[in-house]
Amino acid sequence: MNIGDKIKNAREENKLTQTQVSEILMVSRQTISNWENGKSLPDILSVIRMAWISILAGAVILTLGNIFEGNPVIEFLNGAIPWILLGLTFLFWILSLDKKNTK
Repeated sequence: MNIGDKIKNAREENKLTQTQVSEILMVSRQTISNWENGKSLPDILSVIRMAWISILAGAVILTLGNIFEGNPVIEFLNGAIPWILLGLTFLFWILSLDKKNTK
């Protein structure tokens, strides 16, 4: 089973259309179709969005572990996501401090 099949199975298991998934991931419906048909692969931003969706929604829409099983880059990113989230939180906190100081 390739990545496209796994994306399609995850979408169908969650009773989502390609249009709904495209809106969630902020890509075109055609992009979702291309992924599912093996014409292209998700870019890194789409992979991160898939991870965010599964983390924030608490549901498995497109779980990284199931879709990209055995890929060392994805396994690294999967382990790095908590650190990325922590870094983004810290960045937004610093930016909010800066905004308060300029007022």
